[in-house]
Amino acid sequence: GGAPYYNASYNGTPADGVSVRYVPSVVQSYYDWGSEVATQNMSSTPQYISGEFFTEDSSTVCDSGDTESLPRYTTESWLRGYTLPSACDADGDGYNGSARFWAAGPVAVAVMQVAYDSVYGPAGRAQAYSGFGPGATVLYAPALYYGYYGWDSSINVQNVGVGDATVSVIYSDGYTFDVTIPSRSS
Repeated sequence: GGAPYYNASYNGTPADGVSVRYVPSVVQSYYDWGSEVATQNMSSTPQYISGEFFTEDSSTVCDSGDTESLPRYTTESWLRGYTLPSACDADGDGYNGSARFWAAGPVAVAVMQVAYDSVYGPAGRAQAYSGFGPGATVLYAPALYYGYYGWDSSINVQNVGVGDATVSVIYSDGYTFDVTIPSRSS
């Protein structure tokens, strides 16, 4: 239908049998960004997929739900036309939190984030990523940008454990940033 055009890509989900996927960045009315989350039943039989959204910087569940029984290999979209409860937005500037999705069998999750035209920037900005399976204690980010031809990056880290976790981000120039993240939060 014409400009603006949105385009983003994400990695496919491997057929690894993982039944829990984590989503470290879900936004809704956060500045001009919004998310849509797609879950897929990767099982050869019908199954329900459950999800829960966590209050910003907290392990408190602020919203949760289940899909209808999804036929094998089909998808369900979350947040399309749905507003998360105000309890999810801890500081009143729009929701910028995390989520978790699970099922009895394997599940895939993809997140599309789109920035609509506003005072914050031009229309047509989009980004996407796949939900993650079990966590790890060491991860690498091979590409980060700051002012690189107008590009900047951010890092979202979600604590998938049941207790607080202290995370250290160590940049290639030696700068270190430490933060404590509550369980399930990002």
